[in-house]
Amino acid sequence: MSWAPIVYLSDQHRDDPGHGCVMPALSADVARAGDPVREAYQQRVTAVVEAFIPAMHGTEEEKQQQAWTLLASIVGAITIARALPSGAQARAILDAVLTAALNSITDEP
Repeated sequence: MSWAPIVYLSDQHRDDPGHGCVMPALSADVARAGDPVREAYQQRVTAVVEAFIPAMHGTEEEKQQQAWTLLASIVGAITIARALPSGAQARAILDAVLTAALNSITDEP
């Protein structure tokens, strides 16, 4: 699981939105869409969160909260980094969130 944030928060993912996660690119459009689109999006996002839960610390409730926090953080970081010119500040955002993400993941299976 620890590889996922590393790959997601990479310069390659930031610089190639056409081949990356659709959440940063489409979330605003989905928010304006009808219920069928939003429900499909909800199912996919929930599946991602469910995949993160086993790697989190704490009670089941805490793990779920941390998984949502991780997803929102990494998607937000990519979104902001893509909006900035490539450079130190864009990389700093990704590095900061990567550090926090890796700290939130347990080493236990």
